[in-house]
Amino acid sequence: MAENMLSRPLLAMLFVFEIALLVLFAFGTNYAPGVHSGTNSTAEDTTLNEVYPLFQDIHVMIFIGFGFLMTFLKKYGFSAVGFTYLVGAFALQVGILTTSFFEQVIEGSTFHTIQLDITSLVAGDFAAGSLLISFGALLGKVTGFQAIVLTIIHLTCYAINEAISVQKFGSLDVGGSIVLHTFGAYFGLAASWVISYKRQKRVHPANDSSYNGSSYQSDLFAMIGTVFLWLFWPSFNAALTSGGERHRVILNTVFSLCGSCIMAFVTSGWLRKKFNMVDVQNATLAGGVAIGAVANFNLGPAGALGAGMAAGFISVCGYVYVSPWLKNRFGLDDTCGVNNLHGMPGIFSAILSIIGSAWAKDSVYGSEFTTFFNHSPSTQALNQLYSLLCTLGISIGAGVVGGFVVSFLPDLQDLYQDKSEWDLEEDEEQDHIGREMIQNTNFSAGLY
Repeated sequence: MAENMLSRPLLAMLFVFEIALLVLFAFGTNYAPGVHSGTNSTAEDTTLNEVYPLFQDIHVMIFIGFGFLMTFLKKYGFSAVGFTYLVGAFALQVGILTTSFFEQVIEGSTFHTIQLDITSLVAGDFAAGSLLISFGALLGKVTGFQAIVLTIIHLTCYAINEAISVQKFGSLDVGGSIVLHTFGAYFGLAASWVISYKRQKRVHPANDSSYNGSSYQSDLFAMIGTVFLWLFWPSFNAALTSGGERHRVILNTVFSLCGSCIMAFVTSGWLRKKFNMVDVQNATLAGGVAIGAVANFNLGPAGALGAGMAAGFISVCGYVYVSPWLKNRFGLDDTCGVNNLHGMPGIFSAILSIIGSAWAKDSVYGSEFTTFFNHSPSTQALNQLYSLLCTLGISIGAGVVGGFVVSFLPDLQDLYQDKSEWDLEEDEEQDHIGREMIQNTNFSAGLY
């Protein structure tokens, strides 16, 4: 049927954009010094050996963790994994270019060729991660074409916000809880609200939300994503650190994740009377988000554990109380609950960074104090606040604009289902068998 044909504009746009990226990489980038063939740099070798294993962990998080976490929808598994694969690969390339370009813009330096090394790939994966977080709020509600358009808008605004936060404010956010998680969550939520609002004014098939749910099998697949994310999150937070700071980040992240895991189970069982898979799939990860902005702070193991426990509690309460309230009060449909896993824990992490910066003392950090903090404790605390406010403002504004733009494009006709854009041979065979059984039943009934 024509409405279930894959959009040719999507294929054309992907091809054109990839050619454009080829040209931009050809004329706007080059290998960083020491990466060129024939050169031998001990420093470059050390960086590669230290960062590449962490980059691979992050790669697994992006393409397996996020992909399988989104397979909880019972009829949207192909799209969850497939579009994560497609959009993630596209976003990695675009993210490298946009983040590097706007760093130069905000710095006010003379434009120069972008120098690429292993840390550039990490930056690209971070950008892709923020994008996939935003798509969690839009899961099952946009076409592939709309997704690519939103990708361009998201990554452009993400890069601008990151450059402002880091270059202008000097914010401390080693795990990206503010500029990555919070930005992705509220961009996606704003876009989802606009798209849903516009959609209500148009006629679509009945029972649009009938497939907005999970099955026993789809929840098991989603837990694969959860476990991969939980295991590799310390690498995500520690990738761009080194030495004792990296050691501290890993310890704090592991303790925080343990705290959120235990507290998520406790809160879920207490509030719902039984464990709920939505809570377990998501809220157990909230500690990784909550610790992100302060993962390299001297919190102590107890501080990290407490942050994770609080995040697990906040996240489950979000799924139990906040998500239903947002949907009933504002019509905001957050498919994956990104507000509960990334949004509120991201804001909580920013608040922790404000407090941690304001109370920082050189007696705690020692000789590291002057190099760790970019400003005095009070000024750094204010800059953390400015970074959060800037992130919320740009993400929500960009999400509204993005949602408004794609609302003029053809909608996804079959919400929360793969069949509009994927070849489902097994389902077609089952439908054919079902039709034959009905026909045979009618024929047999006619004999009597």
